[in-house]
Order: sequence, then structure tokens, then C-alpha cells
Amino acid sequence: MDLAVHSAKDLPMCLAEGLEILAVPQRADARDVLVQVRKKGSEGTGPEGAKAGFASLPPRPVIGTGSKRRELYVKELCPQARVELIRGNVETRLSKLEAGQYDGIILAKAGLDRLGIMEKEKERFSFTPLEPSLFLPAACQGIIAVEGRSDWEYREAVAQLCHRESLLSFEAERRVLEVLQADCSQPAAAYSVTEKTEETERFRLTVMYGGRQVQGEGGVKARLALADALSLQIRREL
Repeated sequence: MDLAVHSAKDLPMCLAEGLEILAVPQRADARDVLVQVRKKGSEGTGPEGAKAGFASLPPRPVIGTGSKRRELYVKELCPQARVELIRGNVETRLSKLEAGQYDGIILAKAGLDRLGIMEKEKERFSFTPLEPSLFLPAACQGIIAVEGRSDWEYREAVAQLCHRESLLSFEAERRVLEVLQADCSQPAAAYSVTEKTEETERFRLTVMYGGRQVQGEGGVKARLALADALSLQIRREL
């Protein structure tokens, strides 16, 4: 094979020798989504905002997720919730939700969008996007990475698929995981945006680890130094 296409969120930190990331296309919606069985007569999209979404759950709800990061945020926004492990592909998880094993589940919006689930299943489920200000996404969530051989003759052609701002986020958020020595089994998150004005370009990064969250901003060229500084700050404080 010549290329491998990955969900960047699940990409190993160390690539095999001779391989590298050749392109990072434009990032999809990085948010998580609270999914519930749609109540009769309600709209397919859930109430606005994370707090409103969790407030619509029954008392002592059971929330399904396999992520320590999501579990931490669920308990923060809905302390009375019981978080239980859920496994399987998207359709399997939705089936378990509909069967009543859970009152709500947390899924990545990028995956739901790519599968067209939110439109196809709006009669069965309600979907409440969770804003990063309250529910920080996993590092590189919504990003696709194209991996190939470093000496591949067509690498420059593949590089044309690259989206600059998404690549900047990919690099900085991956750096956070590297400094924190964190993987998907740990309660870690990072989310960044590049903000442009007529005069300048600023890079904003938010990092969470173990329930402690910090934010900073700086120039685009200093994004990796910013990732280092915020990650080390959290490690010192914990």
C-alpha cells in the first residue's frame, strides 16, 4: 500500500521509521455530542448547550462512554450521572441506547457527520453538540491524517490536500500529548484554533489533564512552545 488514512485522534505518537504524515485535510467539527432517544413530539436536535442537554436527562441517568476524558466532563456537568462503559461501532452504540441500556451516550460529531447519522436518525434520536468551552474535545478530534513513506515519489501531490490551520492544530495538539505522555486511556484533552484579524494571526490553545484546564495564546510560529508551556504548567500543578 502507498497511503494510510487515520483518525488523528487515534494515531500512535511514534510513527514507524520511514513513514510520516504527508497531509492533514481540513478539520471536521471537533465537538462531542450527547445522544438521547428522541422523546415523542420533540425535535431531532437537542436543546442548545451542554448544560441544557444534560439537564434534559432523567434523574440519576446512565451515560455510556469508553473515554476517561468524557467521563470526567460528564461527572462535572451532571454529578448525579452514572458513567458506564460502552463499546462497538456507532450503529451498535445507538442500538444499545435505543434498547434502554443507557439514558445517553457521548459520540464524536465528526463521525456522526461523516456517516450522515444526525440527519438519517433524527426521528429516533436527539443530538446535543457539546461546546468546547464546557466539554473540551480530545486532541486532534475531527482531524484526518494521511500517512505515507518519506521517500514516496508522489508525496508532493498528496501534500496539496493539506489544510494549513488544521495542520497547525494537529501539530500543537499532538505535542501536548507528547509532553504529557498521555494516550486515549487517560483524561487528557487539547483543542486549538487559529484566529485571524486584518493585522495579526493568533493561535489559541486549551489543554486539560486530570481535571485541570489551562488556556493560552500566542503567535502561530510559537504554537509548539505554547503547547510545551501549557502542558508543563499542568504537570507542575498536578
